[in-house]
Amino acid sequence: MKKSADELLKERYYAYFRQTHTLRQYVVFPVMTLVVSFGMWRERSWLMVSLFLIVITRVMMTRQKQVIVSCLVSVIVSACFFMAFARTPRPAPSAERTFTTVIQPQTIVIKGDYFQFTGVTPGQSGKSRYRYKLTSEAEKNVYQQLARQASVKVTGKFSLPKTARNLNGFDNRRYLSEQGIDYLVDVKSLEIFGVKASFSPLVKLREWKSWLLHYVNRTFGYYTRLYVKSLLLGDKGEEFANERESFEKLGILYLFSISGMHVTFFASLWHKLLRRTPLALEWIEWLEYGYLFALYFLFGEGIAVLRALLAYVLLTRNRRYRLGFSSLDTWALSLLGCFLLKSEAIFSIGSCYSFFLTFCLIYLRPSLARYASGWRYNFLISVGLSLLAFPLNSYFFYENRLLAFVFSFVLLPLICRVLLPLICFSLVTPFLAQLVEMLFKGCHFLFVLLGELPIAHVITGKIPLIGLMAMLVLLGWSLIKLESSWRQSLIGVCLMASLTCSYKYLNYQGLVAFVDVGQGDCLVIQEPFHGTVTIVDVGGRMLYEKEAWQQSLNVPGVTYTLLPFLKSLGITRVDALACTHADADHVGDLVAVLDSVTVERLVFPTGLEQNESFARKIQPYAKQIAFQQVLAGTKFKLGDLVFDVLSPTKVEDDGGNNDSLVLSTQIGQANFLLTGDMEEAGELSLLKRYPNLSIDVLKVGHHGSKTSTTDAFIAQIQPKLAIISCGENNRFGHPRPEVLETLAKYQVNVCRTDLKGMIYFEWSGLTGKIKGPLTLVADSR
Repeated sequence: MKKSADELLKERYYAYFRQTHTLRQYVVFPVMTLVVSFGMWRERSWLMVSLFLIVITRVMMTRQKQVIVSCLVSVIVSACFFMAFARTPRPAPSAERTFTTVIQPQTIVIKGDYFQFTGVTPGQSGKSRYRYKLTSEAEKNVYQQLARQASVKVTGKFSLPKTARNLNGFDNRRYLSEQGIDYLVDVKSLEIFGVKASFSPLVKLREWKSWLLHYVNRTFGYYTRLYVKSLLLGDKGEEFANERESFEKLGILYLFSISGMHVTFFASLWHKLLRRTPLALEWIEWLEYGYLFALYFLFGEGIAVLRALLAYVLLTRNRRYRLGFSSLDTWALSLLGCFLLKSEAIFSIGSCYSFFLTFCLIYLRPSLARYASGWRYNFLISVGLSLLAFPLNSYFFYENRLLAFVFSFVLLPLICRVLLPLICFSLVTPFLAQLVEMLFKGCHFLFVLLGELPIAHVITGKIPLIGLMAMLVLLGWSLIKLESSWRQSLIGVCLMASLTCSYKYLNYQGLVAFVDVGQGDCLVIQEPFHGTVTIVDVGGRMLYEKEAWQQSLNVPGVTYTLLPFLKSLGITRVDALACTHADADHVGDLVAVLDSVTVERLVFPTGLEQNESFARKIQPYAKQIAFQQVLAGTKFKLGDLVFDVLSPTKVEDDGGNNDSLVLSTQIGQANFLLTGDMEEAGELSLLKRYPNLSIDVLKVGHHGSKTSTTDAFIAQIQPKLAIISCGENNRFGHPRPEVLETLAKYQVNVCRTDLKGMIYFEWSGLTGKIKGPLTLVADSR
């Protein structure tokens, strides 16, 4: 039978297509070069430069001209793409502005009495995040029920998001940039003046998602909302924030944020339903595209969802049309699609995990299939992925849970075969909401129970970039060796894990860090080679009475400041924690720290235990922590450090500012004086008792209040450097101009945490020299 012209054309097309794209490197290398080159232009970081060099080296090793030329073209294209589409935010307007914008309901977040949304600002590039303090419960209800676009009149002041203010801390500017957000707007007044009608399919889909979220909040109980919103709709609301720790203990947090596993479930379910209809295959295919398009918006528009959708489309069309794509081709094309559609988000941590683990899965599956099948094969896949994620976990999150693969192996089928079908069932049977709530509660109880089991939890600390590159190269070698010898591969993986865990013990640098905890004090001293750790104060904030509608989840400030910093250093045990006095800005977060790390000794002035607030904090820990009460003249030693207690001689009543614990110690060649909140009377008393006191680094008393740092005090101790720990734009006006004038008078260099973020010194364990002060943030004045 003679073939038609169309059939001959199709055959020629498929033959040509298979000849060009079945070479894996023909697709993977140009795509990888394009993405990594763009990242290098965009971030200008050593990480991206290192990745670029690795990719280029691998490309040159192919010795194929067409691959090398195509990668060279990719570098040029990425540079053009960057110049055309990369955003460079202009400085934020300094004056307060009034303008109109549109609230997109899917961006609304309400926490207590604060309302937040994301929108476009007229005259500004990119998007802005708006934050407004609600004035009444009625106003809060209006915004909670908003499910359609609304036009609003806004009066507010712009600012740029903050970069990381502590070593290895959270970089809010980068995080928001990955979402296309360039500015923050502190809203003074907000007024809705109309609902903005739109017939755009994108707007309608987002409005439907908002309606679905409202429906879930109104209809279902706490645990049903938790899993429907987090697993299905990509909404990490208040319920997820409350239960986040349970998922972190299991080491399966990635299942809720980066896996995109629910996409395949719902896409396959829809395909099976359509195949049971009398529709033609062409109609089924177009209906599938429309359904997948809708899923992307309903599931939260995240990069992992987009990757999973693109991979599903490529894999199914590859089978249907016999295109001959390899698994690696599919991975590369899904990466290319994500890059073109969401170029900013492609470099987020979630995206890195998602693409890295799927890339590794491509190599693991055929290799492990040689050694096992059935449940044993699935178990080995879980083990392999957990081990391959080991260096990334250490670099980004500073920890690893060695038995997380067991929970992934056990719970992944539970989520796919129980929780996801249960979510579907709950949405179509709201009249059975109580029964569904009981089932979800049972599943969550199982998660919590497993999380309480003793799990091998390793805080590795942050490994350096060169260490990460070395570990990834070692993992690559292990994957290659898996094809021929599983024993050699296992040796490589074990070597990688051992080196990652031992890095903190090989680090010869100690640290003296004045942690930026806002309006408060916190100092961390760690000796070299992961030696003894001393903390002086932990910061905190004053809590005020609020009405029920104003209350939200109260997260201690150290959760975002001190604790991540300690984890990044690999610190799980603190040898001594000294509390200078009972003020909330010094020990307000003490309980959160004692619950999170092991503290061997708690040091505080004798008599401070009479303070009711302080006693309430420490009493539950009396049996597990040694309490050391000290007064002036006491010395205590930690490792090679000796701390002299200079004040107080006694504690009046329950301890005021002048009863603060005052410590001096020598670190390297520098003498440090830590004064807590000591005021003028305390300074004069200190000078009388220690007339020959000589100091290199002074921690200025009371955050730079005019009641401290007197002329006589500075004139006598003659410090070379003064550290002022205070919060940005604090309501007390610290540091006061009088204090800065006194320090300038005696030519004392000043470093302030409100302007510089963390101020730290590096202390060499090889030479004993101390280098600093070092800072992270450029002066914000």
